[in-house]
Amino acid sequence: MRAYRMLTILLLLQSRGHVTAGELAERLEVSRRTVYRDLEALSAAGAPVYAERGGGGGWRMLDGGDLELPSLDDAQLRALQLGGRRDLLDDLGLRGAAELAWARLEEALDRRDPALDERLLVDSPSWRGRRDDVALLPVIQRAVFRGQRLSFLYDRGGEPVGREVDPLGLVVKGSTWYLIAAAGGQPRTYRVSRILEATIIPEPVMRPDGFRLREWWGEQQREFVEQLPRYPVRALARGQSLETLTRAGWYATVERQSEPNEDGYCEIDVAFNIEFHALGWACAGGPDVIVLDPPELREKIAERAAVLLRQYR
Repeated sequence: MRAYRMLTILLLLQSRGHVTAGELAERLEVSRRTVYRDLEALSAAGAPVYAERGGGGGWRMLDGGDLELPSLDDAQLRALQLGGRRDLLDDLGLRGAAELAWARLEEALDRRDPALDERLLVDSPSWRGRRDDVALLPVIQRAVFRGQRLSFLYDRGGEPVGREVDPLGLVVKGSTWYLIAAAGGQPRTYRVSRILEATIIPEPVMRPDGFRLREWWGEQQREFVEQLPRYPVRALARGQSLETLTRAGWYATVERQSEPNEDGYCEIDVAFNIEFHALGWACAGGPDVIVLDPPELREKIAERAAVLLRQYR
C-alpha cells in the first residue's frame, strides 16, 4: 500500500505542480502524519520533491525534476491498489503482477532502506483464514474491468435465482468480496461466494448516471448500521466484561458509561443487536455483570443460572 501511495503522490505532484498535505491525506484516505512520512521518505530516496513554507505552502516538485516512472499495465495498477493484501491478490490472480509492479517502483524510486522489508510486514488475513469460496471471482473481475454484462445464478439461501446485471465494481470488506451491479438500473450488492455460476455477456454495461462506487458503498454502510436491530440494556459492569464491550464491534455499542464506583462497577447503557447477545454477555460475565434493566432479561438470566446449577450440582 505504501508503494501505491508514493506513486500517487508523485503523479499528483507532476500533474498539479503543487499539492498540500491535507489534499493528499484526503485523496489517499490516510492521516496527515502518514503523508508527511511518505513525502520525507520520497525526499530521502532522491525524489525531487520539497516542502514550501508559508500561508500558501505545500509540496512541489523541483523544476525539471520530472521522474521517469515505470510504465505499469492495468493488472499491475490494480495490484498496487490492494497493497500488501496477498490474500486478495491471490483472489484476483494478481500476485505476479504485484511483485513485478513493486520491483519496478522500488527501482524507480531508488529506495535507500533495504532493511525496510525486514522491519515492517503487513499481514492482513485473520488467523482463522478464509471461509468464502471465490472461485468465480476471476470471471466476475473480467466482466467488471471490461465493462461487460454478467449472467449468474445466485444463492439466496434457498432456490438459486438467475440474474442478468450490469457490473459496476468490486468491494472487499475484510476478506469478503462483493459484486456491486445494477439490476433494472438500480445498484445492488451480491456476495461473490454466493454466486454459483457466472457467464460474461458480450454487451456493454449501462452505468447509472452519477454512480460513484466509493460514495455509494459508504452510504450503504451507513444505512446498514442505522437499520441494525437495537436491544437496549442498562447494567453495572467491571473488569473484562466491561472491556469486552469496547471491542464488541457490530453486535454491541456502549452509549453511556459512568465513573467506576467503590466496587469497580461502571453503570452503562449499551445497545445490543438482539436479546441473545445481551443474554450471552451477561451470563458470561458472572459476578462482573449486574443487569438493571430490562426486567425480562434479568428473569432469563436467573432462569439460565438455575438450569446450570441443576446441571452441574
